[in-house]
Amino acid sequence: MWDRYIHSIQAAVNRKQARLTESSPFALMFGRKENAFRDCRGTESRLMTYKDLKEHWNRITSIVYPKISKEVKAKQEEEKKRFRKKKK
Repeated sequence: MWDRYIHSIQAAVNRKQARLTESSPFALMFGRKENAFRDCRGTESRLMTYKDLKEHWNRITSIVYPKISKEVKAKQEEEKKRFRKKKK
């Protein structure tokens, strides 16, 4: 019975913004916001061309991921300092 809810729970987890990265796992994995749960029949597809997709991923991997990594490390250092202050 519980297994009926796994997909919904996973979708919720993937959409939740993490405090550390200030992004959702979905956005970090796919480099875009997730689509809303809505009926998209009858709408025009907006698929990216190969060239646009390649430029998008180059931007993500060269700018976004390094910036997030730097910010996460800085936040972790702040947390360590706060922890060490409390644990004397």
